Amino acid sequence: MVQVASFIDFLTGVMTLLIVVDVVICELIFYTLGKNFSKLEGDESTLSRIKSFGLMFLGLSVPLLVFGLVLDAHWPLPSSYNFIFGDMVVYIGTMLLVAGMVMVWKPEDVRLLYPVIAVFSLFVFVYGADILYYSMGQNPLAASGMVVAEGAGGLATAFYLLSSKRFVGYAALAFLAIAIVIIAVTNVESIFAHTVSFKSYFP
Repeated sequence: MVQVASFIDFLTGVMTLLIVVDVVICELIFYTLGKNFSKLEGDESTLSRIKSFGLMFLGLSVPLLVFGLVLDAHWPLPSSYNFIFGDMVVYIGTMLLVAGMVMVWKPEDVRLLYPVIAVFSLFVFVYGADILYYSMGQNPLAASGMVVAEGAGGLATAFYLLSSKRFVGYAALAFLAIAIVIIAVTNVESIFAHTVSFKSYFP
């Protein structure tokens, strides 16, 4: 009975949040294309916009961190599913928290975030490869593709901040768009599938 009570379907909530996060990052990249991140001082319009995005990242980081920590500790999935999915969400939530703080209080230094984003994104990418290698989930290819696209989008975003190159920004937008599509399709399927599953616990 304790296990049933603790089985909260965080997966669909996490995927919805990831879609929102990716859309916001895409919006940030779109609005900053052509900007030089090493020369933002004095560009009050861009700095103000970066602060606004930072506030959004701070807001989104909180539920992701909560979901990720609960997934790690309580979500009663078999084997290593808990830490594979939970850790990844904690990484993304922490990355958003750090990015949000820098963007709100030191927006002119947003370029300095690139190593933080790159390291977290690299390990998200590794988790995607891990999911495919061990054939985790009902559709390992889709699950792996979703996570790999997230990681690749994060890495491209980090290099975009470092280089300020338009083509790198477009690459980041492409990877994130792929992730959004895969997550959205998987999320809709999960909502309907999990509704049926939960009926057996709470008819």
